[in-house]
Amino acid sequence: MEEKDVRKIISQNICGLRKREKMTQADLAEKLYYSDKAISKWERGESLPDAEMLYQISQLFHVDIQYLFTEHEDMGLTLDEQRRMQKKENGYRCLFVLSIFIIIFTLCLTILTSFMKELEVSRLKMLLFFIPLLPAVLLTINLVFGRKRLNLVFASLIIWTLAEAFYVYFYRFNLMYIFAVAIVLDVAILVWPRFNQFLKNRNNKNKKK
Repeated sequence: MEEKDVRKIISQNICGLRKREKMTQADLAEKLYYSDKAISKWERGESLPDAEMLYQISQLFHVDIQYLFTEHEDMGLTLDEQRRMQKKENGYRCLFVLSIFIIIFTLCLTILTSFMKELEVSRLKMLLFFIPLLPAVLLTINLVFGRKRLNLVFASLIIWTLAEAFYVYFYRFNLMYIFAVAIVLDVAILVWPRFNQFLKNRNNKNKKK
């Protein structure tokens, strides 16, 4: 990244953080023991604060110092406005994922229903496919609003309830290998986060070198 780009990003972030806290340049200058002219130069990108001052600015606005070197689309918004925007985005994501899941589930259920007579499957057994719906809905909500650790639990529940439903539905074929597939998928879900973290750590080390 070029020096001009870094200067522009830092100046925009300082200006955005100041406005977000509803402070004037004079207010910020008073808190940092600088002149308002110096603040004005920083925000116009004519000069940059030194490393120690950047740290003080990050502490004043309760952000990580790296925040000042990163572009942000929501700069200038108040914290309440950012929270409201984030809630809206999370709601839209949740609705989108749920809609996709319901469409796929309905399509699969329609296909399975068409084979009920040939396989001599009762409607009661078809209800088994509704059991994975609960962990699927919980997983969708948790992906948006919850804790990442619970995602593994909900994903595991979906896998095993689906495996059980398919085994009972196709009981005439004695598809025991479905559970073997479920085991492989469950292990993959448990291992993937650690493997992904390992790849990130290795990439970070390579960048430092």
